[in-house]
Amino acid sequence: MKQHFIKVFLASLLLVIASLVSVIATAEDAIPDEIQALLPSDDGNDSASEEAEFLAEFGDDDSGVALSNADVEVVIMSDDDDASGSTSSSNASTGAGGPAGGGSSASSSSSIGDEIAGISGIPQDIIDLLNEIFGDGDDGDAGNGGDEGDEGEGEGISNIVTDELVEQYDDVAFSSDFYDRNGNGPALKTTVTQDDIASMSLTDIRRQGVLLYTTPFRHADGHGDGPGINVNDPTTEAGAADGDGILGNTGRPTLQGNGTWLRLNGMDTQTCLECHGVIDNSVIPAILGVGGQAGISASPFFNSKNADIDDSVGNSLARLGVAEFDGRAINPPKNLGMGGVELAGQEISRRLNRIANLSSRVAKILDKRFSLPLRAKGISFGEIIAKPNGDLDTSKVEGVDGDLVIRPFGRKGEFDTVRGFDTGAMAFHIGMQSVDEFGPGDPDGDGVEDELTTGEMSALHIFLTTSERPFQQDLSTNQQRRGKRIFNRIGCTGCHKPTINTRSSVLEYRISGLGVIDPNEDPYYSVDLANDVAPGAQFETNNRGGIKVPIFSDYKRHNMGSRLAESFHALENPDCDNEIAGTEITNCNFITMKLWGLADTAPYLHDGRALTIFEAIAFHGGEAQRPRDRFLNLSKGGQNALLAYLGTLKNPVDPNQDVQNVVQLGPN
Repeated sequence: MKQHFIKVFLASLLLVIASLVSVIATAEDAIPDEIQALLPSDDGNDSASEEAEFLAEFGDDDSGVALSNADVEVVIMSDDDDASGSTSSSNASTGAGGPAGGGSSASSSSSIGDEIAGISGIPQDIIDLLNEIFGDGDDGDAGNGGDEGDEGEGEGISNIVTDELVEQYDDVAFSSDFYDRNGNGPALKTTVTQDDIASMSLTDIRRQGVLLYTTPFRHADGHGDGPGINVNDPTTEAGAADGDGILGNTGRPTLQGNGTWLRLNGMDTQTCLECHGVIDNSVIPAILGVGGQAGISASPFFNSKNADIDDSVGNSLARLGVAEFDGRAINPPKNLGMGGVELAGQEISRRLNRIANLSSRVAKILDKRFSLPLRAKGISFGEIIAKPNGDLDTSKVEGVDGDLVIRPFGRKGEFDTVRGFDTGAMAFHIGMQSVDEFGPGDPDGDGVEDELTTGEMSALHIFLTTSERPFQQDLSTNQQRRGKRIFNRIGCTGCHKPTINTRSSVLEYRISGLGVIDPNEDPYYSVDLANDVAPGAQFETNNRGGIKVPIFSDYKRHNMGSRLAESFHALENPDCDNEIAGTEITNCNFITMKLWGLADTAPYLHDGRALTIFEAIAFHGGEAQRPRDRFLNLSKGGQNALLAYLGTLKNPVDPNQDVQNVVQLGPN
């Protein structure tokens, strides 16, 4: 109805104009009122306002929807034409708007003004106005969304995406010129060098670190794998860049070729905050903050190649409902109190290695095998056996690798320092390579050099290890105090050791991050975790001059049984009673969960399968089978008492508020 009304109206208008040809004068006061109303006024209104008034006046087609240029079609009718006669479309929605005085046409059809100009006697003002409103002119508003009065743009902009335009985009994508666009430049504007770190205050370093942690990185920052390397490529047998896999020496593919995300093997986020932004999940709604954990939708999938999504692998009834998966699902943990964790781990590593060295020296002197127990911080790591020639037999070492380096970070206990974890995480999850790990320049070939400098990784390391720590509330009820006694009595403290005491309160930072610190390597920075940090990040001191780390962990890996076993690099869960350790950490082994902050950090366990603390305990097996069975055999009152005790293990409120300055992402 709308188009028919307009056609009839404008056709009638043209008949009126034709009948007035003989009497219309070129003077403005000789033009009829109904035509005069269409002419530009001299009151200073711009053409956009006049166009809006015109469309508002004639745009009501009983639909309640105002007309736009794209809706208006004018029909020039002859005596032989009917309503379906020849038409001349304005093409206002697809025409290319050119510069003032030089508009180019994106359509072969002539403008309405040109059609009417053929009728003798029509004033030029009317022709110009019709051209302005319905033509493919140069007002900067006709279809191209450009700025009014742009000059020097000789080609105009088309709204139609053609193959040629796509090819032009591909030609400049991931080049330096591609990033020189409003909103397309790097999200992180500042760079910190390692030389800067030494002269910066702890607060300023933390401010820079929180920027690294919370910035949503873009392609211009180096987001994503380029064509040059193969980071953690699961399709190769021997690891990255060996050239033998499906992907060869290229970067990881992207899901359906989207160019940004893979999701099933990293390249799954823009920022650390996406996976570490929930501080308290024990309330509704959850409390968000910097450095927390995440919900299950943020879980990464590590090195996955196969997933039995449609439940079609195998015909065994016992495997019905089991989506076989050969990767590793990771429930993101909180990133709080990590300085104390790292410091205690380093001290344990040093003590274990001193014991091993002593054993080797004694064996040489005695010229026979000699063993010593590996004990540190009240935790047993088995024993070390030295041969007469000084070589070490690590067959009886428990819960730690043969190099006796404690690695408290990662669900499987893979990283000895936060820096080591961060280096791998930035490359795996975001596709950004650190200079420390991959060298300077552009190793992935994406056009961005030095994506993460040594100084930036240092700032991130220091920020994360000086954030607030989880804490335990006072045991204010008889139920909570009873729960503590039960926690000790049924054997939970055998692995979840409540407190680790250190000999020093000072955490020293070295770039190597090799666990066993070379005494000849000077630290580039140090922080006293009892005094230099914010109150919520300070650790309580002990009578040795060190700190108390209320971690509720023993820093060891344990066989947790078949209920929790993964099927990494396989499609069936392993036999945890007979699994042979290889180069990979075995599928049945996990590092003891740090229980501090437990009450606020659901879901639980390495893959988030347990939605409550009760469920998490029930899933325990293997070395934790006996404490688990004892818990399930408790009375309801006993179970509730233990759960009440665990409910006192809380995350800090509003961590890292001291360095959170809102930074507006700029146009570039």
